[in-house]
Order: sequence, then structure tokens, then C-alpha cells
Amino acid sequence: MSLYPTKSLLFVGSYATNGEAGIHAVGVDEESGECVLLHSVAGDVNPSYVLVHPNGRYLYATNEIDLSADIPGGAVSAYAIDTDSGRLTRLGRRSTQSSGPCHLSIDHSARYLFASNYKGGGLTVLPILADGSLGQATDYVQHMGKGTHPKRQDKAHAHSALPAPRRDYVFVADLGLDQVVIYPFDVGTGKLDRRATVLKVADGAGPRHFTFSADARFMYLINELDSTVHVWRYDAERVTCELIQTISALPEQFAEESWSAEIRLHPNGRFLYGSNRGHDSIVTYRVDPQAGTLTLLGHTPCLGVWPRHFTLDNAGRLLIVANQHTNSIVSFHVNPETGALTPTGHTLTIGKPTCVRFLEEGA
Repeated sequence: MSLYPTKSLLFVGSYATNGEAGIHAVGVDEESGECVLLHSVAGDVNPSYVLVHPNGRYLYATNEIDLSADIPGGAVSAYAIDTDSGRLTRLGRRSTQSSGPCHLSIDHSARYLFASNYKGGGLTVLPILADGSLGQATDYVQHMGKGTHPKRQDKAHAHSALPAPRRDYVFVADLGLDQVVIYPFDVGTGKLDRRATVLKVADGAGPRHFTFSADARFMYLINELDSTVHVWRYDAERVTCELIQTISALPEQFAEESWSAEIRLHPNGRFLYGSNRGHDSIVTYRVDPQAGTLTLLGHTPCLGVWPRHFTLDNAGRLLIVANQHTNSIVSFHVNPETGALTPTGHTLTIGKPTCVRFLEEGA
């Protein structure tokens, strides 16, 4: 970045009204962890989840709402990124044909964007056009059913989707159904094959977000409602998973209400992190490189309330937390040998932050 030679560029999504600034570009000093607000963009309601295109030139943001341009459902907005200044230029917006989109991902070909709709309970496929804007949806699949939690699982709640490592399949975590649904995906047409397979998690667990190991041998799933992490052995050839471990994300003595949220592997693959809203902490695990299983190392206070999301830079030197209820972005130094997190002493005030993404995450 020519204008900010010592900084990485971070984008922050938030809950915001139509008149409020909702997406923010932040410069992050790579050594000190200091965060400085560069630019903000208004005009989107609840741009709660942001995602950088793999080429680093475009940013996508959910509009987590029930109505978009008089069409029932939420939407996804697209922006072009000026990587020198961090400024965003709007490219347009597309309906997800469902309500409450809360998560985004991009397929291996970088031709399609997957939008998970929490309130509507389905997955939308949006084509990414040559200029980075989004076309009309090529597919939408609606989940049906409910789980056992009386308040949170009254219906399907698709919460995240990721492309399967090395294969043209999409994994969808549905918090409302206690399922991870696996769809074959046709890159040529942008269609999802309805002949899906299902991974069933424990009743009332509430699967939220997940990630795959770099070698595509394991999947790590964080469950929001019972604050656990599931470790699954993944067979990329057969696109199957075997549950091999369930471990708590909370301290053993903690008995108050808490909801787990985000999950991330350290770039070196040796440590896994998760966030706890209620306990207000980041949990750290050591990863067994052969077995894939986890050993709890401890919990680090997030220095705020309700850590909805966090991210790591590609070098694995900094971890940035979005504390939604205290309107703060907090940075931590990461020890790559022990996985330990140490506060940098730097906090940036941003209203209701819900997602943080480094520009380099798209590279």
C-alpha cells in the first residue's frame, strides 16, 4: 500500500441504519497493532458481514435486512477497492431472495458468491461478473425443519457456507436444524444439486461457523448454542466427514449464558481460536498436526463485550476482535510458538462492529 507503507488495510462491517456509516476502512500498523480509521461508507443497512474477493480488488457486504428495493429479502452490496487509499466505490446491490443474509463466501473458481440467509433459512448463489459486480441469483435452496432449542431453533437458520476443499461442493451450517448440509455444485451453471448429504450434530448445538485445515484433512465447527467445537475428519475424495472430537469453548467452571461465534485457524496450523459472547473471550487450542484433535490452552479476555467476529493477518502476528456491544476494535499480538494472545494496548471505537477482514485475506 503506497500511502500506508507500514500498515495493513482492514475492513469492518457493522450494524448500521441507512444514514449511518456502516463499512469502515482501517489502517492497522503491522508492528504495534495500532488501528486508525481511514474512511467510512454509508448507505447500506446492516452491512454486518464483509468479504474480500480473492483478487483483492472487490469487497462484498451483506445487507442483513428483510426487504431490499421493495423485493422481499436481504441483499449483498459490491464495492471496488482502491488499495492505495482504502476507499470504496459502490458497484451495485443484488437481492438474496431471502431475509437476513449473515455470511458470505466465494467458490474456488471465484465466479460465484454464496450468501447464507439466517432469518430466511436458505442459501443463495450470486454470480460475480467481470467488473466485480453481482448478477441475478443463479440458484436458491430453502432449508426446512426445526431443532430442539425452543427459542433459537423454531425453523431453519442457515448461518454459513464454505466451498469444500479441492471439490465442487458447498458445506452449509444450519444453526436451526443442527445440521451441516453438503451440496454438489455445478460451476458451469451456478446450480446446487438437491441430492445433498447431511452431517447431524448434537441436538441443540447450533452449528454456526467452520473452517478446514490447510491440508484438507480436518474440519473445525463451532456451535453457537452449546459453546462447543466439533472436530471432523474430512475425506476430500469421497466428500465425507467423521466426527472425532467435541470440546467445550468455555472454562469448565463457567455456568453463565454464553454464545460462541467465530472460529479461525492460525496460518501455521498449530493453533485454533474461537470467540465467546457472554464469557467475552477468545479461546485458544493447540492442534495435533497428525490427529487433528484439540487441546485447550486457555481463554483471553477480549477487552470488550460480545466478540461477534475476529480475524488474523496472513503472517499470524496480529489478531483483531470486533466487540459489538462495546463499539470497539481491539488488537492482540500472537505468539506463533505458543499461540498466546497479548493485548497491544490499542483500541479503535467503531459503532456496533460485527465483522473484520484484512485486505490480504482476499489475496
